[in-house]
Amino acid sequence: KVTLSNAMDVGDPSNFSRMTAVYQGSVAAMREDVSASSFSDEETLSAMSRVFAEQNYLLDPHGAVACLGLEHELKKSSYDAGCCLETAHPAKFLEVVAMAKIPLPPIPERLQAALDKKKESTCLSASFAHLKDLLLSGQSPH
Repeated sequence: KVTLSNAMDVGDPSNFSRMTAVYQGSVAAMREDVSASSFSDEETLSAMSRVFAEQNYLLDPHGAVACLGLEHELKKSSYDAGCCLETAHPAKFLEVVAMAKIPLPPIPERLQAALDKKKESTCLSASFAHLKDLLLSGQSPH
């Protein structure tokens, strides 16, 4: 499902296999320590607006979801506080920031330089040998 937090719009997230590896492949054991929440685009925008109004901090949409998740967990736990970490600069999501009706952030030079580059992609098979050959060739993939 397409959302404002597009990095979360994946059917088979790569981090899931990393997380299960920490728990030696036991999803049941992982569930004892890890929980999940989901939030609508409207809730995401509202969190971005609220955090800016209350703390003068610009969240990106992924950070807003993390913040909402933390708040959700704190309500049902005995903990008084926690922290969530931002995953991206809000300038990467200017359209979403505008939708939240908060000031647009300046675009950092390094981000602007990356945004100005031509996007290139290469289709590769799922073969490690193909990836290895490409990396060792020193050629730019395109």
